[in-house]
Amino acid sequence: MKFEESGMKFHFDDTDFNIWLPEHCEDYKKMSGVQMADFMVEVKQSKVFLVEVKTSAPKDTQAFLSDIATKIRCMISLFTSITWGRKNDTGAEVPKSWKKKAFLTNEKWRCLLIVKDHKDDWLQGLQDSITIHPDFKELGQLYGLLQPICVNEKKVKTFGWLE
Repeated sequence: MKFEESGMKFHFDDTDFNIWLPEHCEDYKKMSGVQMADFMVEVKQSKVFLVEVKTSAPKDTQAFLSDIATKIRCMISLFTSITWGRKNDTGAEVPKSWKKKAFLTNEKWRCLLIVKDHKDDWLQGLQDSITIHPDFKELGQLYGLLQPICVNEKKVKTFGWLE
């Protein structure tokens, strides 16, 4: 699967990755005023990342991180509604394997914030902020998510996720 987000061209091999883009979901298209994180990716059936991609981050990160946490929460809610059959959507956009209990109970779910133009030496400050941010602590407690991670475009290239 190929798609572009915040100026980065993502490319995922269908054999090693499962992807869900909420913005392509018919139920999401019918909503107004609801914002979602950019995508969910399952890596080799072992890790699940809830991904938000930004081009940059402000120096004052509190409101910025709260907005991202809200997008993650909304994405989890829509995903859950679809996989539980609570929405009219057929769930065609959601990988079939994700509708099974083994996927839903996978313990290795975490938020991944990608800030395209963030310099390497700025990442630790953002990582520290997201780790202690109350909204991300709440996400961890509510959904059992692992500690969130912040990376830049340079790091994402090492994942092999970009063209």
